[in-house]
Amino acid sequence: MSTTTSKAETDERLAEARRLRLERLLQCTARDYHLHFAFSDGDRLGRGRILSKAEAPAQGSILPLKANALRLLGHLKAESTDVLRQAREEEQQDHPGFAALWHALENARIENRMVERWPGMRTIFASRLLPNLGGSLVRVMRWSDQLRLGLYLEGRGYHGAQYVERVRQVLETVADDIRQGAGAEGAPAALEAMRRIYPALIP
Repeated sequence: MSTTTSKAETDERLAEARRLRLERLLQCTARDYHLHFAFSDGDRLGRGRILSKAEAPAQGSILPLKANALRLLGHLKAESTDVLRQAREEEQQDHPGFAALWHALENARIENRMVERWPGMRTIFASRLLPNLGGSLVRVMRWSDQLRLGLYLEGRGYHGAQYVERVRQVLETVADDIRQGAGAEGAPAALEAMRRIYPALIP
């Protein structure tokens, strides 16, 4: 047996062990022992099923994998399918990027609600953050990406990322609405907050 084949088999076993571990975590958190979890090439939710994007699930720390799985569980439990549909409809009404911006705010809201209930998840979700909130790399991102990142980080209470000046100013202008949306109990309230925020982002 070649070394390459042996490593592939080892990675496959480790990936499956991690999948089972995360599946049990999600089942216990949701109190739904029929919930199925798997790694995939993209994040997707279905009835009783969570697929989490992971290019190499056997490699690196398990914490970022756990953070994404728990966030997806939050989306599943939030039952925000109708709100997502409304956000997409709004985007089609000459509001480019609206759905993705709302989704960034909704990610922050979901994580905040989960951390409020399970404080230990704060460290898990923080594992997905770039060191120093992305440092100077943030400034070379597209404005739309900076805005999405800013909605999420500000919504989660992480301040001080190095946005370009215009983005920083806009985020400061809508800071109250970001806090309200990210601290809301439900997805509809986050959508309403995004509707208030969006006009300030257009320029």
